[in-house]
Amino acid sequence: LQPWKELRELYNFIMATEQLYEADLTVIQQDLSETVKKEGAFFCEYGSFREIYRLEVRRAARSGTETHIVLLTVLNQDSTIPEAKVVEKAMEQLKESILKSLRSGDVFTRYSSTQYLIMLAATTLDQAEAIANRIFSRLWRYREPRLKVSTRIRTMALQ
Repeated sequence: LQPWKELRELYNFIMATEQLYEADLTVIQQDLSETVKKEGAFFCEYGSFREIYRLEVRRAARSGTETHIVLLTVLNQDSTIPEAKVVEKAMEQLKESILKSLRSGDVFTRYSSTQYLIMLAATTLDQAEAIANRIFSRLWRYREPRLKVSTRIRTMALQ
């Protein structure tokens, strides 16, 4: 579910007014830094992913590099949506596989109850396909036999 527009605006207003005056850039930088170094890709909520995507569109347009978007969807073998209990376990396993298969600078989010969306910066289509295959090779160790993962890969549309 997406938060209501008014709720997002209120959150942004609170965050903008919460900051105190700080002259020491080191203090600000420490606040921005991760407190615990995490391994694997960067997982975030969809709203943050959308903002990172918009930034990456700008960066890619300026640098001329390609970025790819990968949509992974967990489905039954007959392409129907699995029952909630089954899909939730599969999504956790898929998340773990994504975390371990991507670079630390790659970003992904849970897009829906059955989907993850991945952003692969500075990649070719062949590299994006190889990364998807790497995710699957890790996933097959845990995979529920009644399920499959559908993959769609697109080059980021530059504006």
